[in-house]
Amino acid sequence: MKKLFLLLAVAALPFMFVSCDSDDDTLGGLVDNLTGTVKFTMGSESYSYTGAVAKSVSGKLYITTGDAQGAVALTIAGKSAGTYNLGIGPLGSDVISNATTILNFVGNGADYSALTNTFVFYPYSGEKYVIIGGTCTITESGTQVKGTFSGVAVSWSQLSKMDLEAIKTLIGASNNKVSGSFI
Repeated sequence: MKKLFLLLAVAALPFMFVSCDSDDDTLGGLVDNLTGTVKFTMGSESYSYTGAVAKSVSGKLYITTGDAQGAVALTIAGKSAGTYNLGIGPLGSDVISNATTILNFVGNGADYSALTNTFVFYPYSGEKYVIIGGTCTITESGTQVKGTFSGVAVSWSQLSKMDLEAIKTLIGASNNKVSGSFI
């Protein structure tokens, strides 16, 4: 029942914003168009979701899609093309600094909804995954919003149980790397 509810919620998400003010002019007003497809790789697994919808509401860009296998939601606080941080931001070469920042986030209650820009992947056969550190670059082409994103993802339940060593291992593990695009 939980999975059915989540599927219906994700399917309804793009239509929830139709009644909002239409004065948001994101990327030249192009975000009301179907973005088409969200594709990404997480570790060695590849995913592709069609029928993605992009919508701007109150200065945030929402790109959502889903099917019977799962759902994807990308939220960016911005109204123009550019590069945005996901989670805590880009993970640099200083693994200890990155891990400490993530650990502080976890120690402060890991309120992911408080982060400005997020990528969430919820396969219905598993756990919710979030990018805890990365970037998203948004461009425009013709009448569609386009972009790429990358970062390090972790399951939500795993994140709350991690210590500094586990986070350092997570950052270096190839099975936690996410890379994708939307058109």
